[in-house]
Amino acid sequence: MIFRLSLYISGESARSYAAIRHIQAIARSHLTDRHELEFIDVLKDPERAERAKIMATPTLVREFPGPRKKIMGEFGDHNAVIQALEIEIYN
Repeated sequence: MIFRLSLYISGESARSYAAIRHIQAIARSHLTDRHELEFIDVLKDPERAERAKIMATPTLVREFPGPRKKIMGEFGDHNAVIQALEIEIYN
């Protein structure tokens, strides 16, 4: 099963880069070749963020498999992210 994840960030800030690094590390270690990861900068694409109902950044969205799940934060606690996204259920 392929996991489709979208990470919404705000520009080229240290916080955005940290979120990207954490999510990439989680994807490499827990999803290996079973993920599609997209980064969306809400400053460059505010309409998309509005359609997705993104209120804060960084926000990670599990688009697939459903149901859609959304989490916000720093993502430094990789185990908490994995639990919130319910990745282990699908392994």
